Amino acid sequence: MIRIFALHFFLFFFQTIYAQIDTSTFIKGLSVEKDIMYEGAHGLRISYDFDFTKLNTTLQQDSLIKKSNFELVISLLLGDQPIKSTKNFKLLDNDKEEISIKKLLNSNIKTSLKGKEVLFVPYSALLLPVGQNTISCSLELEGHDGMGGKYNQKIKKNNIVISKKEQYLMTINIESLVADSLDFYGQFWDGGVFCRKCVAPDINVYIKLGQVILWDDWSKDSYRYFGDEKSRNITFYISKGDEVAFVVMDNDLLFHDYMGSIAIAPKEAELHHFISSPPSFGRINQCSLQWKTD
Repeated sequence: MIRIFALHFFLFFFQTIYAQIDTSTFIKGLSVEKDIMYEGAHGLRISYDFDFTKLNTTLQQDSLIKKSNFELVISLLLGDQPIKSTKNFKLLDNDKEEISIKKLLNSNIKTSLKGKEVLFVPYSALLLPVGQNTISCSLELEGHDGMGGKYNQKIKKNNIVISKKEQYLMTINIESLVADSLDFYGQFWDGGVFCRKCVAPDINVYIKLGQVILWDDWSKDSYRYFGDEKSRNITFYISKGDEVAFVVMDNDLLFHDYMGSIAIAPKEAELHHFISSPPSFGRINQCSLQWKTD
C-alpha cells in the first residue's frame, strides 16, 4: 500500500514539474530581414533565439538532456499554402518541393542550452512571381526530453512584403580540375611532420549561392577532379544581380583547406551563350568550367 502511494506521489510530482515548463520560451525572437544582399545573393534572412535552460533546470541530469531530441521546421508561406521551391535548392525544400528547412537542435541542447540561429534564403529559391509578394514565416518545434515528455511550439511572422527580382536560369558544366601539389603556404595538402608518403588532397567542389550549397562533389586522395554526367548541365535559378560562387576545398576530418574559388556574376552581354572560366585560379593549375545564363 505504501509503495503504491509512493508511486502515485512520484507520478503526481513528476507531472507537476512538467506542467511548470513553458514551451513558448524554447524558441523566441523570430525576425525576418527582407530584401537584403548576402554573400552575393538577394534574399531574406531569418533569425531566432533558442533557450532550453528551463528544460535543463527541470531534468537536472546531463544524461537526460543528452537523450532529448528536438526538430525545428522553418517554412515560408503564401497565404496558408507553402511556397514551392525552384530547381536544385534541395537544402531548403522537402520532398514536396516546398520551402521547408528542417534543423535538428539536439547538438544545441547538448553543447549550448541557449543561443541564436541565422538562416539565409535566396529569393531565386522561391517559386513566386516577379515583383512584390506578401508572405509569412512559420517555425514549428517538436520533440521530447530524456524522460519522454513531449513538446510542441509554433510561432509565425505575417505580412512580410518582399520584392522579387527578375530571374535567370543558369547552367554550369564542370569538366575537370587539376590542383597544385602544394598549398598556399608551400606545404603538402595532407602531409604532416611524420608523414613519409604525403597524401594528395580530397578535392571538394561546391556551387554556392548566398552560402547555400546548390551542388557538390568530391574526388578522394587525388590532385585531379574529373567531371561526369552529374557535373554537366547543373541548372538552377538566380536573381538578376546575384553572384554564384564556385569553390574548391580540401576537406579533411579535422581541418579544411581553401584551394580557390571563382565568382560568377552574369552580365547582360554574356547572356544565352557559354562563358569559360579562367584556366587557373588559387591553387588550381588547370580548370575546365563553363556556364551559361538564360
